Amino acid sequence: MEEIEKKKLISISELFKKSFNIYKENVREVLFIGSISFVLALLSYILNFSFIITILISITLMFLSFILPMGLLFYLDKREMSLKESIIFIAKKKLIPLSIISILTGLIIFGAGLLFILPGIYFAGALFAAGYIVVLEDKKPIEALLRSWEYVKGNCFKIICRFIVLFFVIMIVSTTTLFFPDKSMSQNIFSDLIRSFIASPFSLFFAYLIYKDLKNIKGETLEIKKFDKAKLLSFIALGIITIALLIVFALSKFADFMLQYNQ
Repeated sequence: MEEIEKKKLISISELFKKSFNIYKENVREVLFIGSISFVLALLSYILNFSFIITILISITLMFLSFILPMGLLFYLDKREMSLKESIIFIAKKKLIPLSIISILTGLIIFGAGLLFILPGIYFAGALFAAGYIVVLEDKKPIEALLRSWEYVKGNCFKIICRFIVLFFVIMIVSTTTLFFPDKSMSQNIFSDLIRSFIASPFSLFFAYLIYKDLKNIKGETLEIKKFDKAKLLSFIALGIITIALLIVFALSKFADFMLQYNQ
């Protein structure tokens, strides 16, 4: 894959251009990865599965959303294994760290978002590269979050703006589903088609290029400050405490309802 040698943050136009080039140069791999998730989603629409089978397919798709894109990226970035071997490697070695990253990032964004909406958005931008770092730099979840924070520092709002532009472009492409009857099977299938073969791979390459550019700018060696680590851990704790309080509140309301119902 093409290496980025610039020392300033990659422009939006370059991001789209380079993302399209990666897509075009690896279209067979992209179609293979997209086909797996698309076929599973298609089966859930066409076949009249039971509720339990539908839930199992949804859980499978959730795990595949970690395994397949990161397997593709690992294959394209490293070129040390075949695509099949890369996917198996991610499933065996990186699924748990990626799941932990997802949970911790969610807790941090939730905890920061309790203060105001903007801190939550800021943390979402600052921690976007953690999954790439776990897979491509072989770092543990907490270290990956801290390295992502350091990579992004000083460019967070520029990066958020780039993702916002990407979001609107994908939304524009997705408006083609409006040509189908609302909430019809054909609309759902076409939406999954766009997601599997256009939106997901293009977003993956778009974010990957930003990550590579930031890594190139900041260099291999980063100084992880204790204050930053304490800050991230405090937001994780805040998210956990808040969720626990919400669960206790919901259970207490449910208990009150049951008492009134039984009287």
